[in-house]
Amino acid sequence: MITALSMLPDCIHVGKSIKCSFSNWYLLLNGERSNLSIMQTLRSDANFDVRQRLRKLLNIDCVRNKDRMAVDTVIKISSPEVVDVLRSVKLVVHDIIPERYRPTDDNKPGMYPHPVALDTDGIGNVVFVDFNPMTKKSRIIKARLHNPVNVVILKTELSECKSLTIASGICFVCQHGTDILCLGISRSIGVSVKTLKSKKQLQETAMKLGLSDEGTAESYPSDQDRTIYQIQLKEDGIGFAGNVLEIKKYHDDCYHILSMCLKKDLLYISWKGEEGRGGGVVFLDLVQGLTTRCFSNNTRDCSEVHGICPYKDGIVFADLKSRHVKMYKAGNITTIAGTGEDGCLLGSASHCSFGQPVAVAAENEKNLFVCDVQYGAIKLITGLEGTALFLSCLNKLYLAFGVKSKKNLLLQQTPAESILQIEECIEFLSKTFSDVKALHSLERNTNGADGTISQQTMHSSMSSLVDITSTTNPSYKPNLKSCLTTVVENLHSLSHVKQDLPSKLQYCRDFGNIFTEIVKRITNWSAYYFTKDSSYYPLPDSAINLNGIPKLKKPDTRSITPEDSKLLYDWAKTHGKCVRQRMVRQETTMYKCGTLPLNMYSDKNYEGSALVFNWQQNDENDSNDQRVDEEYDTDDETDDRDDEEDNGFVDNHGNT
Repeated sequence: MITALSMLPDCIHVGKSIKCSFSNWYLLLNGERSNLSIMQTLRSDANFDVRQRLRKLLNIDCVRNKDRMAVDTVIKISSPEVVDVLRSVKLVVHDIIPERYRPTDDNKPGMYPHPVALDTDGIGNVVFVDFNPMTKKSRIIKARLHNPVNVVILKTELSECKSLTIASGICFVCQHGTDILCLGISRSIGVSVKTLKSKKQLQETAMKLGLSDEGTAESYPSDQDRTIYQIQLKEDGIGFAGNVLEIKKYHDDCYHILSMCLKKDLLYISWKGEEGRGGGVVFLDLVQGLTTRCFSNNTRDCSEVHGICPYKDGIVFADLKSRHVKMYKAGNITTIAGTGEDGCLLGSASHCSFGQPVAVAAENEKNLFVCDVQYGAIKLITGLEGTALFLSCLNKLYLAFGVKSKKNLLLQQTPAESILQIEECIEFLSKTFSDVKALHSLERNTNGADGTISQQTMHSSMSSLVDITSTTNPSYKPNLKSCLTTVVENLHSLSHVKQDLPSKLQYCRDFGNIFTEIVKRITNWSAYYFTKDSSYYPLPDSAINLNGIPKLKKPDTRSITPEDSKLLYDWAKTHGKCVRQRMVRQETTMYKCGTLPLNMYSDKNYEGSALVFNWQQNDENDSNDQRVDEEYDTDDETDDRDDEEDNGFVDNHGNT
């Protein structure tokens, strides 16, 4: 019995722990990334219907304050009404960089103004290239999917780096006119020299491995010969050994290669013609060596393709000029996200907007990351089915123990129905663990950084909710309300009245009396107390009665003009951040709703600056991307005539 008492589950704290994992990490639920900040984005959705429904169901404190350990918050975000709203949204677009709700020193608007390429390792890390068009230098930056996203700069001052890819946890970076750079993202590369104490030991080790002590970096040939190469890599325990193979020459019209991706035996290539004319997407069959055209620029379905990546049964591409993210599958092109308007609106994919989407990367064929180079943003496009199932699971857990808000009625359930609901919750959460382990071939325990809830929450708390009854008495039908926080804490608090730290013997000896006193406290029993008149407190003498104290008259209400109202609003928006910020666990005064209206804390929208890609070649530099403050200029009329010319490709219908 003592062992069972020490394992009494606390449903309230279990739900809070699960909610904290959901708040702090971008979890993988049904393969989709999910976080509390996405619900905050939906509460300010560009879609009026979604925004209106969620604002009626959730106050701002439910989604803004991620560290709030309140029961009512968990009940509200997991309510069936909120789940129904989430299921009505097919895809959501959410900013992970910059952080707009909880700015940090390494993640706030304006820090990474021009992300031009990105990729993900699939286990919670996104690597992207931030290009400076003024200095022609690039930075390699890693973002970890925490809330807020943790950002680390890996490399700086790279020469016109505009492309990278990640394979097996290693990032390969292409630079202009120099070597291919390899960076370890989710695994280390190279040999550890910490145990080598002297130069002599280093030289002896290098000699045994057949390496030169003057350096091991190899130079790769220049790309001026316009040829596609394949580098076969293998690890020799020290680094990488590469074998360069020539695949195929560029076609004459493929003057600029923008992006490439491999799907099975097909190599998809997005390209532009000389001086930026023409362009589109072709794929190269690596087995047969045949080049086939998928689609061209300046058509009804595609204005100007830039970045591409494999996604489900086709490819996803960023349409730079029309400001859409689209999908090509079996000869058909459909729009995934974007309205075509210039802006940075978030929320439902059908109502969001982009500035200049230039690069896309897919994760697990469920999530898309998009670079918006104009607004300096990394956007996440994902579904909400996994989020809806997760919140429904959390709602079942609380209903099984009878936890509800004051205004809602509780449906009476039998102990068997409650236990069944708990088992369904454990089954769903266990499936998320197994899916993540199978996806990344992991044998170790997973936690928030891997996209699952805490392992401690799963095994120590959730499992005990069912094991407590099955191990003690399988035929016993418990009332799970007896395991709530108030009952459990009152029982243990009364046990410490007699001894602060009772031993096991003392606890067993006093358990009967403790339980009897607890029953007395929670039972309605009749007791009438009679006191003498002398025990009453006499009324003190006073010079004046309370009702006789004069009251101040409230001033009459007066209306102000719209001009004065606008003046007050502008002043509050400009000078409203004068409240002293008290920091407690990264929770400042501004995150506690109610101190001042939220519009006083809202940051101004980052204007951003567009990049104009100049495709003309010169002797000084092959890439002349210039930074301007105007929108992308439209192509001239010759582009339409160029599309009508024969490019020498074979289209999907077999015509040349």
